[in-house]
Amino acid sequence: MMKAKMEENEKRILSGYSYDEEGPFFNIDTSGPGSIKRIRFHFRDKVFSIVCLNGRYCTGYYDLESFDSFGCPDAKRLRDEVKSNNCRSCNERSGFNPAFYNSREQLSPQQAKYNERPHIVYLANFGRGAMKVGIASEDRSMVRLLEQGARAAGKIARCKDAYRAREIEHAIHSKLGISEAMTARKKRELLSKEFNAGDAAREVRDVSARVRDLIGEDVERDPVIEDFTAGYFADNRMGLPLTDVTETSPMAISGKCVGMVGDVLFMENDGEFYMMSVKGMVSHPIMIEEGVVTPMPKRPQLSLF
Repeated sequence: MMKAKMEENEKRILSGYSYDEEGPFFNIDTSGPGSIKRIRFHFRDKVFSIVCLNGRYCTGYYDLESFDSFGCPDAKRLRDEVKSNNCRSCNERSGFNPAFYNSREQLSPQQAKYNERPHIVYLANFGRGAMKVGIASEDRSMVRLLEQGARAAGKIARCKDAYRAREIEHAIHSKLGISEAMTARKKRELLSKEFNAGDAAREVRDVSARVRDLIGEDVERDPVIEDFTAGYFADNRMGLPLTDVTETSPMAISGKCVGMVGDVLFMENDGEFYMMSVKGMVSHPIMIEEGVVTPMPKRPQLSLF
């Protein structure tokens, strides 16, 4: 199932998830004596089981220029109380300053260069009117929206750099009350309900028109609204009702993968559908293997009598 043979004494660390032209994938780092390898595992349509194990390890570093990610050269173990998924050395290699607009003086050289790239402002819809505004490098904006789990989205402004994009984002949030964040729990709650792509597109267009009235010519007059369903599921069907197993202990899910939305994995197991956020697994060792080896909780059957 994996693209590289696993040695018996190697650990498998879930170091991240993302999307490419083949669909959703996991980055899995394998560490053994004197070596570390990163495997990109595309899992949609595969039958497998994944279980989160104890311990935490650095997930490596990210190149803000090439958008490539790399495993931690030292395979550093992280203390349980450390909130970051990266060791100090890998944080310095990345140079990522997420709140760059608060303190330009303290930017790393990598972040300063990244901020000069063209950026977009987007409106992302998560279903049933739930919307957020955000910004992203134009080169990586589609992947960013997939990683966030947007069900539909429109790029409403194109800016010469991240600073102008942030100004527009802040204006939309402060003057129109559009959120800059969406909680993971809210996203999963919406995923358990029917999604109407036409309604979501209309909602994005309506808010975009309000933004244009507020901001002016910087905002697209008729933005293209993307429906991300195919990127998440291809031709598969996500059945309802769903059982959310995110908060089970240990975290585990098993079955045929029908797709993933953002960080939420969807499996079909014995005719029932399950979802689980894999975000909590990132940085942990995992057991991942072919086949259905983990029993899943059954939804109670209602009696007519």
